[in-house]
Amino acid sequence: LATPIIRVLFERAAFGPEATAGTAAALGVYALAIPTWTGLQILTRAFYARTQMWTPVIVGTAATIVAIPLYIVMSDAFGVPGVAMASVISLTLYTLVLAVIWYRPVDARLGLSPVLETAGRAFPLSVPAAFGAAGVAWFITSGLTASPYIAALFALALGSIVYFGLALWIGGTLYDWLWARAKRHAEA
Repeated sequence: LATPIIRVLFERAAFGPEATAGTAAALGVYALAIPTWTGLQILTRAFYARTQMWTPVIVGTAATIVAIPLYIVMSDAFGVPGVAMASVISLTLYTLVLAVIWYRPVDARLGLSPVLETAGRAFPLSVPAAFGAAGVAWFITSGLTASPYIAALFALALGSIVYFGLALWIGGTLYDWLWARAKRHAEA
């Protein structure tokens, strides 16, 4: 839904369709980092709670130093979306290094399984729902002959409804299936 979002929020005056396309491309790439950003927020707070606040600072500084050449190379090769991809890559590496440091002690690894299970439950809900919303938005924006702004509003509204509807339907279906499976297992 990047293009409809950017079009509705910003496309007017000097910010034309070309600027919308470039910004939406960058937003689409940045969206790939949402799970990583979520994990990073949890990890850094965990280090702070353990009063190890220098660990995220030092790792983040090292990640920034490593990322600078990556930004230059990706920007030269791919423009604005390259900058976004460099940001996603450096953020992912930063998060992975913090996760390795956090879960390196044996007793800390016991807590990894529930974290991975929770993340694993989100993907079957969000990924198909995102593809459904993207398909609806593409269909509307490419097929509707109304003004681009009206098409974007319609795509944003219907795409959001499709996203949440699919996520709820998939979640309900998986919950029912897993609950029935757990019930059969308990009875056996």
